[in-house]
Amino acid sequence: MWDRSIFGFFTYFQWHVNGKIQWQPDENCRYRPVNLDRFGGKGWETGLKIGPYGDAAFSLSCTHTDAKEENAFVSRRATYTPEHQFKGRSPILQASASPPR
Repeated sequence: MWDRSIFGFFTYFQWHVNGKIQWQPDENCRYRPVNLDRFGGKGWETGLKIGPYGDAAFSLSCTHTDAKEENAFVSRRATYTPEHQFKGRSPILQASASPPR
């Protein structure tokens, strides 16, 4: 029963982007495009999927991202990119469900 019902994974990722445009608020709280010279990051994700058991399955995962952005004035941690992210799902499987009318 347990031998085919548990799946674990580990993934490493890395990316580099040149010339990214990001929207940031100005002094009047209006969003304007800002050019970033460089944007990059690396990190890992690990997780566990359990199931299906009857009509249910479960998954949990954790992601760590180290992302940086640079322009002519500053080098900093990337905006809008979380350092840690946790996700969980428990969908109800409906193998015999009919499509909605």
